[in-house]
Amino acid sequence: MYFLDDQLLVSIQSRYKGFVTLSEDLQEMNLIVLKGILNHSNPDSYKLRKVLIYNNKPVFYITGNLYNADDNFTKWSYFYQDTTFMNAHDPDYYKRRGGIWPSTFYVLNNELFANYVKNQENRWSYSDLGIKKYEAEPVDTFKVFNNIFDNDYHTMRYFSSPNQRYDGIQGVLYNANPCILDKSIIVKAGLVKSLLQTQDNGKTWELVSYLTGRPKAILNDSTYIFFNDNPKVNEVNRTEDYGNTFLPTIIPDVSDSILFDMSMYKSNSIFYLDNTGKGFLSGRKSEVFKSYIAYTEDGGKTYRYLFSKNDFKSLGSNVCKLDGKYLFATSSTSGILYNITCFIDTGFANINYLPYDSLFVVHYILGDNFEHYYRFATAKDIHNTPKGWFEVHETSDSGKTYTVILKLDHLLDIAQLYEHNTDSLFFATKNPARLYLYDRQRNAIDTLFIADDKDSVLVMLLGGKFYILGEKLFLENTDRMDLTQWQPAKWDYGTPSFESVLFKGNVALARLSDDKRPWNNYRIMPEGLTSVDEGVKPEIGYYTSHFYASAPWPLPAHSEVRVKVSWDMSFDLVEAVQGVYSIYGELFDRKDKIKFENLTRNTADIIWDCSSAPSGSYFILVRHNGITDCIPVIVRK
Repeated sequence: MYFLDDQLLVSIQSRYKGFVTLSEDLQEMNLIVLKGILNHSNPDSYKLRKVLIYNNKPVFYITGNLYNADDNFTKWSYFYQDTTFMNAHDPDYYKRRGGIWPSTFYVLNNELFANYVKNQENRWSYSDLGIKKYEAEPVDTFKVFNNIFDNDYHTMRYFSSPNQRYDGIQGVLYNANPCILDKSIIVKAGLVKSLLQTQDNGKTWELVSYLTGRPKAILNDSTYIFFNDNPKVNEVNRTEDYGNTFLPTIIPDVSDSILFDMSMYKSNSIFYLDNTGKGFLSGRKSEVFKSYIAYTEDGGKTYRYLFSKNDFKSLGSNVCKLDGKYLFATSSTSGILYNITCFIDTGFANINYLPYDSLFVVHYILGDNFEHYYRFATAKDIHNTPKGWFEVHETSDSGKTYTVILKLDHLLDIAQLYEHNTDSLFFATKNPARLYLYDRQRNAIDTLFIADDKDSVLVMLLGGKFYILGEKLFLENTDRMDLTQWQPAKWDYGTPSFESVLFKGNVALARLSDDKRPWNNYRIMPEGLTSVDEGVKPEIGYYTSHFYASAPWPLPAHSEVRVKVSWDMSFDLVEAVQGVYSIYGELFDRKDKIKFENLTRNTADIIWDCSSAPSGSYFILVRHNGITDCIPVIVRK
């Protein structure tokens, strides 16, 4: 719908090929038929998409072209002096339009502008957004007006062919209608939480938010990583504000950086990131089939090429950090099972490989140290590959040799793995739907839950309580000492259905639907913690078996933040608190900026004066008993 003087113009899709005008009092309605009046090569394309006011006259954007009309909408003419200029119905239009996106026309200060895409002639290039201004004299033209939006994110490529989909930043933002605010602010909002803005009429651009893909990792209560596993993309998206805004990974220099293509790895790609901001992931270079490892030292904001090897496979295990090395396995299930174990030193200087000819796929590694660890694997008979089973390996020489210490005589279709501690590994399965627990002390697998009427189940630990999730299934554990006891849990709307879940600390990211919400990714937090912008004083939350802490309050903080903690007296709290660190692992405030109040034998209030801290995410670091606990703090000024 478009307002024009004292009329309302309503675009319609019908056999009449036009639009409807309504009088201001809604008493008079007229049908404006465009078929036979506008010269279109496509007789079914007469949709009114935009009305602009230029030189005090309305200009109508109708399916790719701009037109002028008289007051009664009976006489129509092409807007440009040259009827072949920017004519969407000209066979050579896509070659001649100069990257202009017609849907982005807008008028500001009585001048006509449109967005354009740089390098649009190369369908395989990553392209950048700019603004062009229309000039009628001496001939119709659109000239570059000011700076382009430099797409350092290198997300979805721009496709110049009209038959290609426009995805990524180019599709959801370049192609979006602009909104003009305060004469110089241009905002472009699109799908997938995308928002691009300029506050100086296009001289500089800022990507405020952009999200595709699904959750891959939770780093802390406020920071999550999402992967987009579509082909030909570079989208490892990150939020630091509880999911309010997301940004993709920046690629500052494509000659020395990874252009991710996660399509062959999907949710099973190797991914690791610790609280210091160091980590790595697996994938392949865009346009190159060869596999690679890329590393980051800034919390995943940028990645650099590290190693490549053709033997990296599409299925990845977890990553263990043991004795100064990262340990993980990659496996293949195409044709026959195959496995390779990898060791990377934490300085990212060397990588070693340990291939296996045995037919097994490693799902998880549970480790004490680099020499001694356990593997959970699916195995097959080398002489009868259709036959398979699940087994647990133990190695005492870094995997050179191993012993099968436990074996189930059937395959497990694993949907989820969760390491509760070094002695307990939960794994949920599909078809049949089961929840199992491996107890390392007893070297036994216990069945905790059976759902023969479900395709699969999942486990979640949130607020110190275990839950079982599934289709129309939401149960809570009633006895922490007996994980076979479950009962229906409280939910705000009916019974939810869960497709996937990630959880850590006080937050879970779940793909779910219920009576009120459709299938989507949602953040779940214990009651009292869900309000990010209000100062709340929540109950104690579970951290480790030695140390407990509430969520900080107020949240976000402005000048001072307070955390209530308790501990088991196995360490000195004042000595254990190390200071305040940034999201990248850099020391921001030493511990002399932290005070301790209401200090008793095993409880205290930790107080940080954050008045000098700029807006952002921080961590109060506590080291004890060989464990590092990070209390996340959000500062907003």
